[in-house]
Amino acid sequence: DTREYFMPSVPIEIPSEMVIVLKITQEVKNLSGDKKMLEKNKIVNNFNSLLTIIERLRDDETGCEWCKQQTSESIAKYSFEEANEVIEAIESGDNSRICEELGDLLFQVIFHSEIKKEENAFSINDVIESINEKMIRRNPHVFDNKDNKKFTIDEIDKNWKRIKKEEKL
Repeated sequence: DTREYFMPSVPIEIPSEMVIVLKITQEVKNLSGDKKMLEKNKIVNNFNSLLTIIERLRDDETGCEWCKQQTSESIAKYSFEEANEVIEAIESGDNSRICEELGDLLFQVIFHSEIKKEENAFSINDVIESINEKMIRRNPHVFDNKDNKKFTIDEIDKNWKRIKKEEKL
């Protein structure tokens, strides 16, 4: 069974099983045509992989003995070291080094979160929700600017500091 398809003045015959493949391919292109959505899906997959890696490192039966013994207190110094290495990488201007060091710092954030999840204190999701809420709250000029008013850097800075101070009360 074949179907005839026409491209501008060029008829071609395509077997029906190829028609199905072409239709599926077109549907996938239609569904995933948005590059931003593809990138977000890739981020979600990579993030989930990192979570799984850390869970596996901490697994009671098959995990890494060193990782299993760590507490937030015992690895706190590594968070500080990794943050400093990010600063050094930024100062060097070497983007591949910056990328690597940011990855190391991200690992620390998730490692601490996994430890706290095991302690029933909070999870990485709580950390993400917290920072999402904070960034929205501290940036009303972006997220609550119904009049689309343009703010100066000075106004934004003063507002940020005021909101931060109010949060500490």
